[in-house]
Amino acid sequence: MPKYSKLERYDGLSGNVPDPVIAQMAGTTTEAVRARRIKLGKPAYSPPPPHQDALALLVPFLGVYPATMLARAANVPLQQVSKLIQSLGITPYQQPRPDIAAYDHMQGQQPDQELANIIGCSKEAVRQRRVDLEIESYRDMIRRTTRAAK
Repeated sequence: MPKYSKLERYDGLSGNVPDPVIAQMAGTTTEAVRARRIKLGKPAYSPPPPHQDALALLVPFLGVYPATMLARAANVPLQQVSKLIQSLGITPYQQPRPDIAAYDHMQGQQPDQELANIIGCSKEAVRQRRVDLEIESYRDMIRRTTRAAK
C-alpha cells in the first residue's frame, strides 16, 4: 500500500486549503500533508486578501454605479473599490446630466426650486435656462396677475 494513500484523494485541495484542515479530514498529520504538497509542487495555502470575494462580486457593476454606493453595499473600503476600477481600466461612473430642455414647458409655471427638484439639478441651472428662454419667473407672474386682478 502506498505511503500517502490517505492523502491522494485530497490532492485537489492542496494549496487551496490550509494543511491542518486537510490533515484533519484525512486523519493524518500536518507534516505528512505538507510533505505531500511539496512533492506535488504546489505552493502553501495563502488566504485571499480581505474583501476579495466582495470585490469580485462588484466587477459587473463598476462604472455603472457610483463607487461610494458599491463600497457601501459590499461593506468594503472605498479606496479598494477605486483601486479595482483603476486596475481594470474601467471608466469611473459619472452621473448623467439632466436634460433641462425637456422641461421647458414647465418654466414659469412653478418656482425654480420646485422645478429643479423635479429635474434633479440646481435652482441656478433652471433659472439660467428660464432667462435664456426669456420666460418670466413664477414669482413675477404671480405678482403681475394679482395686481391686475385688483
